[in-house]
Amino acid sequence: MKTRALLVAVPLFALAACAQPGVGTVVVQGICAPTNNCQFTASCSEFALGDAIADPGATDYVTLFFQVSNQLADNSDASSQRNDTNNAIITSAEIEYTGALTGTDSRGVSGAIPSSSTSIVMLDIIPADAFAPLLTATDIPAWPSYVEVIARLKLHGNFGDGSHFTTAEVPVTIKIATGTGARADSFVPQPAATAPSLVCALACPHVGQYPATCMQ
Repeated sequence: MKTRALLVAVPLFALAACAQPGVGTVVVQGICAPTNNCQFTASCSEFALGDAIADPGATDYVTLFFQVSNQLADNSDASSQRNDTNNAIITSAEIEYTGALTGTDSRGVSGAIPSSSTSIVMLDIIPADAFAPLLTATDIPAWPSYVEVIARLKLHGNFGDGSHFTTAEVPVTIKIATGTGARADSFVPQPAATAPSLVCALACPHVGQYPATCMQ
């Protein structure tokens, strides 16, 4: 499978170093639990626990919110009028899929993460065209059984001085299952989130996956 799709993003990441420039200085720190109003500051208010889950009977893509840290310090110098060149710009993402999906996905991303700070990036870890084979698969089990997709994510970009960075690979496990049990047992517990689906007037980021929440 070769896919090309849009990656949805909000403020993001960076890096710097030797053989693989930047690895270890821009770090994907975790997956955020969505907030009840689907709004985020520069860091997660809470991290999601456990693996992501998706029900191909209820959604055809999987969206996650990542907290990313730029660990380089501000190197600006007012006396010499030097700007901070450790700020980073994300330019692209690449994802390699193994397990129930195989193949790679590479696409453009735009966003920035200042030095010595964190930011949130929202992305479709499995976009709709990559998810398509699971919609027609006949061997997707009903929860609590599941099949797994491992999405190995890398982010690419540039620092303010023009140098390139690539983040360390981050493996993200997504459990794929059909049926009401996936949401009843494992999706974010909210008063309105009951079987057979995440029952919301509006869900964040959308119905049919964990992590997700009912917006208030």
